[in-house]
Amino acid sequence: MPTVTVNPTLVVGVGGTGCHVAKMLRKMIEQDVDPEDRDRIPMRFIGIDTDLKDANEIKGEEAPLHFVMEIAGRARALGGEDDNSRASASFRKWLPKNKAGEFVMDPAHLSKGEGAGGKRLLGRYGFKYFAPFQFDAVQRHVEALRDVCNNPIMEWKGVEFVASDRLEVFVVCSMAGGTGSGAFLDALAMCHRLCDRAAPGLARGIHLVIVTPSAFEHVINAKNKSVHKATAFACLKDLDNLMSDSVSKTFEFHNAQDVTVEGRLADDVFLIGRHGSTGTVTELSELFRIMAIQLYGMIGSPMGTAFDTINNNNATLDQADTAGGKKRYSAFGLVGLDYDLATRHYRAESSVAQSAANFIRWGEAGAALDEETVLAEASLLTKPYRNGSASPRVSELLGARESALTLPSVSEEEVPKDIVERIRTLSGSRTEADLQAELRTEGERRWKGVVKEKTTGWRGEFEATAYDLVSRFGTQGARAILAKAEELLREAKEELEDRSVSSTISAAADDAMARLNRIGLFMRMTQAERANLDKLAAIEVYDNGVRSHLREIASAVMMETVFGPTGISAALSTIAEGIRTADDIAGRAGDELSRRSAEGVSPSSTALDRSGVIYDVVRDWDGVSPTELPGRGRECYRTWMAGTSAKAAEPGRRTVEALSGYYTAGGKRAPHLVFADALAAQAGVLVKDETTEHILDVIMPNDESGTLRKNLFNTLKRLTPLALADQLDPDEYPYSTTLALVPTGENGVHPKQDEFSRTFSSVCSELKHSQPGISFFGGRPNRLLMAKWILGFALNDRAFPPLVELRENYIVESKRNAFLDVDARWMDQPGPGMSNDGGRRLVWALGLAYGLIAQDKGSRYYNNLRTLQNRNPEVKGTLEEHEVDADLILKAIKGKRPVAEWLPSLMQGSCAQRLGNRDVPLAYTSDKLGPVERNKRDLIGTGRAEAFEGFLRNVGEDYGDVETGMVLVLNAYLDSRGHGEVVAELEAYRNRLAAVKTPDERMAAQIEDEVSMIGLALENIATKDGFGLPDPQIV
Repeated sequence: MPTVTVNPTLVVGVGGTGCHVAKMLRKMIEQDVDPEDRDRIPMRFIGIDTDLKDANEIKGEEAPLHFVMEIAGRARALGGEDDNSRASASFRKWLPKNKAGEFVMDPAHLSKGEGAGGKRLLGRYGFKYFAPFQFDAVQRHVEALRDVCNNPIMEWKGVEFVASDRLEVFVVCSMAGGTGSGAFLDALAMCHRLCDRAAPGLARGIHLVIVTPSAFEHVINAKNKSVHKATAFACLKDLDNLMSDSVSKTFEFHNAQDVTVEGRLADDVFLIGRHGSTGTVTELSELFRIMAIQLYGMIGSPMGTAFDTINNNNATLDQADTAGGKKRYSAFGLVGLDYDLATRHYRAESSVAQSAANFIRWGEAGAALDEETVLAEASLLTKPYRNGSASPRVSELLGARESALTLPSVSEEEVPKDIVERIRTLSGSRTEADLQAELRTEGERRWKGVVKEKTTGWRGEFEATAYDLVSRFGTQGARAILAKAEELLREAKEELEDRSVSSTISAAADDAMARLNRIGLFMRMTQAERANLDKLAAIEVYDNGVRSHLREIASAVMMETVFGPTGISAALSTIAEGIRTADDIAGRAGDELSRRSAEGVSPSSTALDRSGVIYDVVRDWDGVSPTELPGRGRECYRTWMAGTSAKAAEPGRRTVEALSGYYTAGGKRAPHLVFADALAAQAGVLVKDETTEHILDVIMPNDESGTLRKNLFNTLKRLTPLALADQLDPDEYPYSTTLALVPTGENGVHPKQDEFSRTFSSVCSELKHSQPGISFFGGRPNRLLMAKWILGFALNDRAFPPLVELRENYIVESKRNAFLDVDARWMDQPGPGMSNDGGRRLVWALGLAYGLIAQDKGSRYYNNLRTLQNRNPEVKGTLEEHEVDADLILKAIKGKRPVAEWLPSLMQGSCAQRLGNRDVPLAYTSDKLGPVERNKRDLIGTGRAEAFEGFLRNVGEDYGDVETGMVLVLNAYLDSRGHGEVVAELEAYRNRLAAVKTPDERMAAQIEDEVSMIGLALENIATKDGFGLPDPQIV
């Protein structure tokens, strides 16, 4: 039996994002494990939040956390100088103050337990205040994990899981809100403390998974985006400084539970953003879902962290990056190939159900009827009612009445007198009223039928024929035929209305008798042939009159019973409306089922299945397509019909009645959705055994490794980490690894797994994924996950481009937002890319003040010190070819000579400043400046703030030589000029600079920073006997 070693795992969600991810992850993991085994899973899930309702609320895709650390409630203000309590003294060590020396945080906002309001400092205050009293409760969960170490856990799906002697901790949070961004550092320290106390003899791995603001791009208010980005940079700034191995990190908690962390605060830091084809999300639930999937991929098994899953890449972490910073950060992306049973079955049954809905609508033909067929069928349906009084239905209505009132055959021997008597008897046998009443009764009987006689009548025959159209041509065909039939029936009605008015039977009798009376004995004797013809003509007049009048009465009855308000037109309208309703329901249900079959996700599927990055990827693979189930529509329709409650005998009528019934059976749901579900339920029985393929059988149908290789190459090539790390730098390709989590099936092995392993490793090698890994586990047979990790990149603008925007927003927002920095001891530390050391900002400000950095037209800023060409052929043609001439500067400043004698010779021409619409005179100027001899490397940047960032971050080249030259000149200037003169110059310059007003927020923030730096220089002159500049680095 295969054995898998796993690390007991603690997942800590901090803030709203972290808690939701932890709850989703627990639901995902437990859904892969039988309910009776879930208590044996060596994992614990903890939440930390100031929003107490949200932290404890469980949504459909989530499972409860093992423990929720509530860090909100009534809290008093701590840290005041007049408060001598131990708690207040602890808070005084770290709580930031404003320029007036006042604390900037009011803990009253925590009292409602409704979150930190996006304020990072408030989130940290809540953790510091409330969390220490709950450390013991969390520790008990860590102890439970410790107790399973070095022991078998369980046998599951053909694999024996064994716990290692190492604990893994994942801390998950967001940098964009208030609670997670404020509390995550202390939460990391708490995790170190818990492991120290609960499991001191065990190894540990503490991993931080933190979400950048780009992940929330579509779901946050535009006016808050700047603050979110500034908050994120403040988080990275603190984290980067605390990640150093050489710095001792002490975190104070007011109940004497301080924590000191030696070494890295976290072994791995994974930055999660919104980048690439595997990272685009449009709603928060989707973000939480994808993060939970990513963590599941990192953990590697539902039993805990797979032993080989986490690779700290010790050879890369903490190495210096030539572009700045150390390689301490990682990112990952994930893609899934998933024919999960629920969704695959759901789409297959939807496809069959859609085919059944189409069968209902289009019948056997499967398409619209041509006009000729429509006319022919409509003519057959209406034929009994056409041709006016000569229509078949009028003849049926009259029945034997015509023969009863007309004369039978007359012999030549019968004399006119006898015929007259017979006509008189026949014509007087029934009155007009009797005939009308009799035909009206007969018309009602024939139209409606007789229940006792079990006859349906003409209406029943008409309805049966009309509904039979549904069975033969579908609801669409029936609708077209009935529409044409309606036209033909209107014409038939007009034919009846246009009938000619005949004489009465009495009048016909009188006319006939008069003719017969004119045939005397002499005519019969002398003109026998003529007399016989006249006799026949008289009889014909009577018979025709009788027939005409009877048909007139019958036509009137037809108009009343068949073409009246409750007659055939009403019946046709009712039938057509029922079929139209049925067609509408079937049509809309078909559209819904079509959508489900293409992109639907089963309501019973797990949260893991509902990610937008899962399932559809396989559709793009050559040779792979969803299950095809042709010819099942009719079978599904018949199965559904057999299960309906409709009582009609005819299939067509039963179909219409059943579909129309969904209007009343659906309740609040739309009828077509209720029908779609019912049809899909019947279809589901038909496809149950056809949607259970193993994922390796799906993607490797014929053991064709060539096709698999091509498909894997295309998929892995576009697999990108969720945080944008520069992978294209030819000199520093970040360390990367790609992991495949492959199910083995119920027996612990799959015959195609070796071939997949070889192909996967080969493709990873071709794509330069330097450490591919494959983990086979007994998970669901229809899911294969592949995760790509970028491990060990530094926080600099080249390796992590989003840093630029985050930093720019921090520079602006930090001047007006007191909640970004959360520790007074960390506030003066520069963030990533802000400075190569603590003094370059000061060098820039003083360099501008004294013209060592010159402003030219178009807001271009130049190095204004003279340079020397480097003769080294390796740098010829590069920006490093010319460097500031340090030797020239050292010779010029040698000896204590007046400034005017040496400074102008080191500078290149004019250096006046103009900001906005105001000239800003420099602290010192000379009219003896040398000629301008600049080369292209002297341009630092265009725009004051942009040039400052370029100088600070060495954009394009290393400005260390420029910094060194300016430090030499500035220190010599202070020494030559004297402190009193320099203080007066700088105070005047600072006032002029502070008076500049600009609507450009970046420029305003830059000027404010320079004013602050000049103030720092003045303070250093007073207290340190110098500007406080960094030591010059002379090579």
